[in-house]
Amino acid sequence: MEAAEDVAGDQDTGTHDLEESIVAIDVRDKKMMGCSIFSTADGVLKIANDIPMVNENVAEQFLNFAQATTILMSRRVPETILAFVEKHVERNAEAPRTPDRQEPHCMKLIRCGSLIDLDSVASLSCAGAIFTELHRRRSLASSLSSSITENRFNVVSITMFNLLDHVFISEESLLSLQIINHESHPNSQAWSVDSSAGKENLSIYGLLHPLASTPQGRTHLRHMFLNPTSNLDIIADRQRIISMLLEPNNEEKTRRAVSIGTLRRFASQSLKLREVAIALSGPNQGSIIRKIIDGLPPLAFNQVGSMIDRVVNFDETKFQQRYSVKPGIDVELDALKRQYDGMNSLLTEVANSVTQDLPTWARRHIKSCIFLPQLGFLTVVEQDSQQTNGGFDLECSNDGQWKKSFVDNEKAYYKNRHMTDLDNQYGDIYSQISEDREVEVMQKLAVDIIAQENTLLAAATICGEFDALLALAIGATKYGWNAPQMTTENIIDIKGGRHPLQELLAPSFIPNDCLIGDDNTTPGRRVQALVLTGPNQSGKSVYIRQVAAIVYLAHIGSYVPADKAVIGTVDKILTRISSRESVSSTGSTFALDLKQVSHAMKYATSRSLIILDEFGNGTTADDGVGMFTAMLDYFLSSAAQSPKVLAATHFYEIFANGYLNHHSQLALAHMEVRIDTNAVDAEDKVIYLFKLVEGYSSTSLGSQCARISGIPEIITDRAEVIGELLSRNKDLTYNWSKGIDEEADFNHVYQEIEDSYRSANLPLAPGYVTPPALRIVDDIALQLSSFSSSRISVARVMAIGALSNSTYHAIDEEARAEVDVLNSRLDRTTQLTKKIQASLGRLEATGQSVRDVAGPLNGETRRLQTLSKNVESVLAAIDRLRQPSDSKDDEEQIIRSGPEKAGLSNYLASIKRLSISYKEMQTSNLRANQGTMNDLTRLIKLGNTQLENHFDKILRGETPRSLEPLHYITKDKPFPVLSQDKIARLGLIYSHVAGNYANGFESSVAKIYADIRGPYLSASLANLAAASVNTAKKKNPGDIYQAGANGIGTYTQAMEGIFIAEYDNICSIFTREDWGPILQATCQAAVTELARTLRELNTHIKSHLTTDCYMAYEVTEIISGLSNNLDKRTGELKGSLSAALKPVRETAKSSLAELLEETKRKIGNLQTLPTDGAASPIVAETMQRLNSMVEFLRPISSIMISLGDGGWKPGAAANGRTTEGIPSLASFDVGADGKDLFAKYCLDTIEVLLSSLDQKARVLLRSKSLLGVFLANSVVVIDHTIRSSELGPLLDGRLDSLDQWRKKATVMYTDICRDISVYLFDTIHTNRTKRPTSGHADTADSASVVKGLNSKDKDKIKEKFTQFNNAFDDMVGKHKSYSMDREVRAMFGQDIRQKLQPLYERFWDRYHEIDKGKGKYVKYDKQSIAGVFMSLAS
Repeated sequence: MEAAEDVAGDQDTGTHDLEESIVAIDVRDKKMMGCSIFSTADGVLKIANDIPMVNENVAEQFLNFAQATTILMSRRVPETILAFVEKHVERNAEAPRTPDRQEPHCMKLIRCGSLIDLDSVASLSCAGAIFTELHRRRSLASSLSSSITENRFNVVSITMFNLLDHVFISEESLLSLQIINHESHPNSQAWSVDSSAGKENLSIYGLLHPLASTPQGRTHLRHMFLNPTSNLDIIADRQRIISMLLEPNNEEKTRRAVSIGTLRRFASQSLKLREVAIALSGPNQGSIIRKIIDGLPPLAFNQVGSMIDRVVNFDETKFQQRYSVKPGIDVELDALKRQYDGMNSLLTEVANSVTQDLPTWARRHIKSCIFLPQLGFLTVVEQDSQQTNGGFDLECSNDGQWKKSFVDNEKAYYKNRHMTDLDNQYGDIYSQISEDREVEVMQKLAVDIIAQENTLLAAATICGEFDALLALAIGATKYGWNAPQMTTENIIDIKGGRHPLQELLAPSFIPNDCLIGDDNTTPGRRVQALVLTGPNQSGKSVYIRQVAAIVYLAHIGSYVPADKAVIGTVDKILTRISSRESVSSTGSTFALDLKQVSHAMKYATSRSLIILDEFGNGTTADDGVGMFTAMLDYFLSSAAQSPKVLAATHFYEIFANGYLNHHSQLALAHMEVRIDTNAVDAEDKVIYLFKLVEGYSSTSLGSQCARISGIPEIITDRAEVIGELLSRNKDLTYNWSKGIDEEADFNHVYQEIEDSYRSANLPLAPGYVTPPALRIVDDIALQLSSFSSSRISVARVMAIGALSNSTYHAIDEEARAEVDVLNSRLDRTTQLTKKIQASLGRLEATGQSVRDVAGPLNGETRRLQTLSKNVESVLAAIDRLRQPSDSKDDEEQIIRSGPEKAGLSNYLASIKRLSISYKEMQTSNLRANQGTMNDLTRLIKLGNTQLENHFDKILRGETPRSLEPLHYITKDKPFPVLSQDKIARLGLIYSHVAGNYANGFESSVAKIYADIRGPYLSASLANLAAASVNTAKKKNPGDIYQAGANGIGTYTQAMEGIFIAEYDNICSIFTREDWGPILQATCQAAVTELARTLRELNTHIKSHLTTDCYMAYEVTEIISGLSNNLDKRTGELKGSLSAALKPVRETAKSSLAELLEETKRKIGNLQTLPTDGAASPIVAETMQRLNSMVEFLRPISSIMISLGDGGWKPGAAANGRTTEGIPSLASFDVGADGKDLFAKYCLDTIEVLLSSLDQKARVLLRSKSLLGVFLANSVVVIDHTIRSSELGPLLDGRLDSLDQWRKKATVMYTDICRDISVYLFDTIHTNRTKRPTSGHADTADSASVVKGLNSKDKDKIKEKFTQFNNAFDDMVGKHKSYSMDREVRAMFGQDIRQKLQPLYERFWDRYHEIDKGKGKYVKYDKQSIAGVFMSLAS
């Protein structure tokens, strides 16, 4: 076999990290093609069933299926297929490679005979080739001692695959139909996780590609597009999933599960996706739902998510644009970070130390000291000082260790001995953090996560499949597509079809129908081919492409752009549509078209769809007509194997002359147009209606289309004349020569025009055709009366062209002259360059001589420099002792002038110098310095006080009294922060003042900041706090609180925004360790006001608990969200907000038990109940309260989880997860636990309601039947409320208790039947010689039974009938007088009928002859009483 390697690199190394897919292709007997595929991703060897077809399309399908990286080709493969594969590799060299989905790990010991088809000889030979290649790869890996790489080429299992269900379509067809249309990306070298070297051009796949939100989803979506199938089960499964996703009630569920992103989010989103799948599961669920439920184990994803959350600091990661590790994970890393964070104060001290080594005049040029990763510590010097005063470099050079590293932004960066000492002491701290310790921690985390590699990869594949299907569903909604009906019948029936791309480009798209197959309008007729004719640009090509696109989309399981479609499965989609032309292609355009049609004629079946667009246009008209006619005749004459053909052509003469009339399967149509002969503009003469109508059209309107496209009318007019001559069979040779003779008369016109042009002194520059010049041309042309108007126009155009061309020679001469001048200058420049090079050589020789002489002098110079340095050190020591006294007056002048006049930087430097002088004098311990030290202490104290006052002044100037938060919330604008200039000044002051305190947050400026900014925050939020209290007071106190009716949401939104803005200010001014305490102090007043507001709200809620308890639930969720958001952003305020929320949260907790008790109290206080058995209004009121609680299910779920199961019952101890503090946001996600607890609470409430009503009714309603009616009506109200509200899904399957109450009510009501039934029992004496006949009612003889009774027994029977009549009539009257729900009445009536009717009918059968039919005692016969029983249930 020959190997065609991919362009990713040399495969012989066998060590690259990409997963590989090795494909082998072989051909047997020139008619059977086989393939085997091995993937290193899962170690599975796949062997194909041999395909009885040998062509490029089959090879292309194999390669697309495998996503091959290495291709092995047998020598038996034809050259045409080899060439095709080589081009395929070249085209896809830059395409992204994605491994196929993982297959299950199979047993290594298998029986090949039971797993593979041994008759597929060609594919088995390919498997042998793959085994040989794998052996070669393993040998190479073994020689490189790489066990991991070697194991990649082990075959784990063998499976079979086939392409029988695959719809064959060539890449050429995919491009021509714009199914897929990729092009090279201008930034193909850019790297990213989801990068590819190509981008999708305008195509159907390109419409849906952006709708997939993950790389895995886009990969799977492309795989679906490249692998259409005719398997109805797969198509139906995909359509079923899309339909399920499009249901309105599933929209919110799926929206939560469409984004994957990072590994951390992938873990959480996978769990959400699994919850969505569980919610969507049902009897009609798609296969992907089961895959998600089974393939996304919650335990593994929780472990991965917790590992990542424990280690990675995501806030810092986002800020630093690299992964950052949380504190407490690595002790050494924490120490390095603390050291790095404290670098600022260290660098300030070092900068002051550096300045002491320089003269006084040079010190002011030292800006600061900085630390740069990889460069280390550097001293920053103003560059201007070096340009204006060269003494700085000279002074620094005496040190011998001052080296300029680089210059940037008017600053020079030096390395000196101080910086070198710091480098040696601290090293590159940043690199130690980011490149050493954090990398090690992240590597360890990666190793831990890799333990779940197989689970994560399998989950990614499943999520990708779901994402692809979701993209199809979103696309169907976005573009108005509908589900097609797929069938095995050989038919294409499309109603209102549209082209998915064209309808987006056109302002108004006209849909059209299509029917190929059985024609319902003409029974018995079958349309096998539809041919379109008609004018150019009328929409023929768009129509046939849209039908092909709809059929193709249906075969990938997608919805289609049509109102309705019935699509029979196809096995191939073969096209002849404008080929891509290239000079590298062999053969002409017509030859390529013939090749495509030849392929279609050779391999088409009755299940194939053939699309032909303008076939035959690439050759002469006669040959094209003949070829097109013969081809149609061939397809239509194939009887049972005739494919479905959809064609567009301009060869209308085929149908005008009836060449194909003998084919009844042929249908003709054209796109309708209207012609307006009175229109002036060419665009308005033809109106395209784009509507398909029956019959052929003999109009092409080619010249009209040419005019619309901008072809000059002289050409289109001539074309029409020639066309007219041809249509009349005129001699073109004679007419053409006549036209040439007339044109020869133009020669003398040219000369006359040119002479007139020159005599008018008009310039002869090319294109200089001015209005005077045109008038000359027109005047001369109009004098030639022998020419028509069209001929004059020709003369005019040709004359102007001739005049323009006559000036080219003059311009050419001018250009040549300029080139000669440039060449002359170039020669002189070359000579000068040679002279300069000779001079440079002589200078180099002279410089070498100077270096030889200067060598000995350098040694003496170094010794002199050392001596000078020692002398300067002694003088500097003397100066340092004298300096404090000498400079005190200068520094005092700076201090007393204040930081505003002296300049803040100069002022701070002065205080710093005074502090250093004070320390040096203190160290010398000389009594003579005591007075100076007292003066220095006084100046330093004065300087610090003025700095504090300056800090206060700046901050107050930047802080308004308050701001209006609604202005920023409504316009979605960020809250304002301090200006950068003021922040820089405040930060400088703080850095100086904080050095005098052990903790910076205890400094005076920190207190000043909190005292100024705290009231600003509190005043800004005061109005919203008051509004939150005021909006709690409803106009009607009895109304139930509605979600969002209170202003607390806006209040907390403003608080979050303004607190975060304040935190940004604090972070910019103060050091990291002081951020938290200062933020707490600054926000304390605002948080205290929030606590007061919440206490007022809590008081209001408690006084209106039954109607406003929902406000407590809402406030709990809102404040919890505020706390968690602030904690995530700042790490502070959670405790303060927890304390503020505690009263409301406790009220929310206790409200659950209070509501139960309130229900009992209300029922206990009832003085009356409806006397007709109607339900009490308290039943509907209680159920409405439960229904309202559903709207607040998130916070209620969190509260119930904290209480635990049954914790809401009076006196129950909380056994939930937590009872104190702010709950996490995760606790507000309503999961299975929260729903279950809320359902139990609802059932407890219903039980308390019905039990209390039962007890009260037993006291107020004496009648058991009335009590039964009352309870039954109450149960029905409860049941109806549940099933018609959002309580239904939560309580579904949990209403057994209601059934028990129904039974209890029924027993109470039908207890009267027991009293009535007593009258229907008779006493039979068995000790008599002749007893009454016994047996079933239908066998009893009433006359004989009555005859056998004595007079006493007869009297008893008469009395029983009389008593029954009275009791039954009384019961019926009461039954009809009670107020019963229809359901209750039907239930009770049915139960009464079942208990009494059989007894009465038996009694009547035996004794109805007691009054001889007079009706005196027997009031009801069987029929009449049955009617009464029926009326009881209606």
